[in-house]
Amino acid sequence: MFKLDEALNALKGRDEFVVKYHDGLVCMDYILCFPGTFEVSEIEIAERGEVQAMRNAWIRRNCRGMTFDETTGEIVSLPLHKFFNVDQTAETQFEKLASRNAKIYEKLDGSMIHFFIHPRNHLTAATCRSTLTPQAQEALAMANQNAVVRERILEILAEGFTPVFEFVAAHNQVVVQYPRPRLVYLISRNRYSGSYKFHDGFPDRASSFEFHFKDIRDYLYKQEFEGYVCHLDGDDGMMVKAKTPWYLERHRAVDAIMRPAYKLYQVVFDGIMDDLLPTASERFKPRLTTIYEEAQRDLLNEKLRIEALFEDCLVAVKGSYADADLVLPARKDCKPLRKEFVQYVQQHYKPDFPLLMAIYAGNDPTANMKERLMEGYKVKYPNRLFAEMDVST
Repeated sequence: MFKLDEALNALKGRDEFVVKYHDGLVCMDYILCFPGTFEVSEIEIAERGEVQAMRNAWIRRNCRGMTFDETTGEIVSLPLHKFFNVDQTAETQFEKLASRNAKIYEKLDGSMIHFFIHPRNHLTAATCRSTLTPQAQEALAMANQNAVVRERILEILAEGFTPVFEFVAAHNQVVVQYPRPRLVYLISRNRYSGSYKFHDGFPDRASSFEFHFKDIRDYLYKQEFEGYVCHLDGDDGMMVKAKTPWYLERHRAVDAIMRPAYKLYQVVFDGIMDDLLPTASERFKPRLTTIYEEAQRDLLNEKLRIEALFEDCLVAVKGSYADADLVLPARKDCKPLRKEFVQYVQQHYKPDFPLLMAIYAGNDPTANMKERLMEGYKVKYPNRLFAEMDVST
């Protein structure tokens, strides 16, 4: 595979990825998806050569919760790589894949969980973003409470694999309702080769199906069902997902096309434009793609602006610092006293006060940023995107 230094090099200049250092671990995940995020670009080929550019693109596809030991640089957890919907990208066009066989499993509607052994030698669970999320903590508790599940996880880890699960629960609902908390085994991935393997021995695992991949469109009629994950045969390790119209409709993505255009920006921020694009007719795709890219770029620019502004405020507030005050996760120096910081921000950057104070407190201001951007989109794009479309009521 690769080590931490090479992965960091593959992410240079890629603001759509986040690298988190915490508790001796380094976790990598993508927060936005632009053209070229997971593909080879001509610019990267020119800068790094074709071979290295292709390898970097492959490394980036693994940045979906991939976790390293900060000291050794070794991968300690390698969950699912980034894969796409049928018809979403050039390589996942149905016509190109229809002749291939596949193992087909239910795609569950929850939070992906991967398990690994922490460098301090204890079992750990994480989502794509963190070991500290409520979903990761509850999944770890569920595994520890079930001797069969815990023992099987430890056996798989000892073989060099990362076991991957889906955590679903009524209190973790996305769209599909699940009556009770479940830790559903999906698949395992080898930390050294990146290959996938299904391990037996788990009492709760994703349902499998016997129909052929070429017939998958005939099986998208279900309700209360997100869709399928298809592991295609061959040496390329290709996986694709196919989601049911019911699921997409429940997300109200299709309905958003027939509403004021600003609502499509909310579809992007809700993380479901990936699902809408493959199912949209060709006449809609160019405009939807433009909206997809615009919303993500606006959010990224706002993130970078606020982060830079926060750093400027830290430099400007040269008053007393409190050694006992909280320390920012990304900084080793102490923050200025709250009183001085509040006064400076209110005086100079009052419109951005909530966002800057959220960062000061160690919180993520992304939700507030999205709300602010949506207010602008409501003013800028009040009309229906495709005015001639009939709207049923």
